[in-house]
Amino acid sequence: MTATLILATPELRQKACKWIMAAPDKSRLRLDEPKRTTAQNSLLWSRLTELTEQRPVHNGQKMTTELWKAVFLQALGAEMLMMPTLDGDGWFPLGHRSSRLSVPEMTAMLDLMDAWAAQNGVIFSA
Repeated sequence: MTATLILATPELRQKACKWIMAAPDKSRLRLDEPKRTTAQNSLLWSRLTELTEQRPVHNGQKMTTELWKAVFLQALGAEMLMMPTLDGDGWFPLGHRSSRLSVPEMTAMLDLMDAWAAQNGVIFSA
């Protein structure tokens, strides 16, 4: 059995306790922090768009919002794999999913973006 339960209420926490008590021996339990918020996601994409407009090239590479996102995810320690495009004229990142970031991880990413932007003359409007 695989199930997901978001611990949003005391009743749901009780349900989780019942599931744990009824689980077979050697069952696995995984608790994850809350995922990034909608507001954090909106802010991320706003900043990535502004960054791409102000810095369309980084170290000789034409940048997109997806590539900038991969740059900052890698700086946070996310594992990245760069693959060549089908026509061989560029690269794209694999293994980057900001949707999997927790609230604290997304906060760290936004803070990193702010710090880098301040050091490199990028001005965010929001």
